[in-house]
Amino acid sequence: MMNKSELNAEIQRTLGEAMAADAADLFLSPHISTDLLYVATFEPGPAMWVVNRSDVFDETLSHFLGHPDRGIARRAQDKLSARRAPPETLAKPDPFIAGASEVPDFEVEEVLGHPRVELAAILHFSYALKAEHRASAALGATRRLLEYPPDWTREDISRERLVERLVQMLINDPSPLVRSYATRFPLFETEVISQALLTESNGTVRGRLLQHPQLSPTSLAHAAEKSLSSEEDAFVDIVLSLDSRIPRELRSKLLASPLEQKLPYMAELCHLFQL
Repeated sequence: MMNKSELNAEIQRTLGEAMAADAADLFLSPHISTDLLYVATFEPGPAMWVVNRSDVFDETLSHFLGHPDRGIARRAQDKLSARRAPPETLAKPDPFIAGASEVPDFEVEEVLGHPRVELAAILHFSYALKAEHRASAALGATRRLLEYPPDWTREDISRERLVERLVQMLINDPSPLVRSYATRFPLFETEVISQALLTESNGTVRGRLLQHPQLSPTSLAHAAEKSLSSEEDAFVDIVLSLDSRIPRELRSKLLASPLEQKLPYMAELCHLFQL
């Protein structure tokens, strides 16, 4: 049995074997304890990837304000400040005219990648035939709401219409890529996350749903209990292990799962850290 110091070092060593961008995907949830987060991101690579993302939740950024690496903490603060008072110096995109012409692929990405992309453009490309374009529309919706929150009284697309379309993409889109990008949308309510988890089978999508700020403790517990009785995706196992809200008794059960359902090593370490 490792002592606390050895456990911390082993968590850092294990994460150090992964690419920083891949490791960062594990730390997008606001439900991680700050103690574990700061140990796991002692090397600043993964933390910098998180705080530089345009689709990182405000709740997650807030966890990084006390990060021991002051450069990470300052970056998180700067990002939150910019979101609360977005710079007006960035020019708005040209008015979007849906269907005026067949837009080349590279222009689709250019339109949707603009921080102030029009909601009409997002809605239009959310119905595109190509999954890549629908995924970009979902990402564009998240970025726009987080980085340049709309004044709904001045938008052509209502808040309700945009939310309705993103719910459709999350629940019904045939592409896991699209559904995975839709999970980041910040306006989903708890019931939507719960509904999506009941029907979703793709590991990446499930893991990202488990990182949403609106994930309820009940849905978290159901997902953890499910992993006890059936083999789960490694990403899901690790995301579950990082969630600080899992009861101690359930965490112990997850650690003692049968050999054929053995947890990823990183998940074991994170469970142990919180016991």
